Amino acid sequence: MGIPNFDRMEGNPVCVQVDWDSNQEHLAAWREGRTGFPFIDAIMTQLRLEGWIHHLARHAVACFLTRGDLWISWEEGQKVGGLVGEHRHAGEEIRGVPHTGDVMYRHHAV
Repeated sequence: MGIPNFDRMEGNPVCVQVDWDSNQEHLAAWREGRTGFPFIDAIMTQLRLEGWIHHLARHAVACFLTRGDLWISWEEGQKVGGLVGEHRHAGEEIRGVPHTGDVMYRHHAV
């Protein structure tokens, strides 16, 4: 048997109940790569343009959202496509670019 409400804070017995900020302007800036922090903005730009980011980059932007400067719920971050459990398969297109299955390196001309 799993943990009830594992995918959300409310009603989850093992999740600390945090009084998150709900600043939609800050959330939009984070999602669109306009935070003013170059590392975070570059990662979110890559996610938006390429549809994937390295797992360590995912950790960095998630920490920035929840425990860094923003204090916005991970549940809001979960709604941003590509951050939670989105895996691509060979043959699938990402924004019109065929995915070969090799995610270690993909040249992307800008």
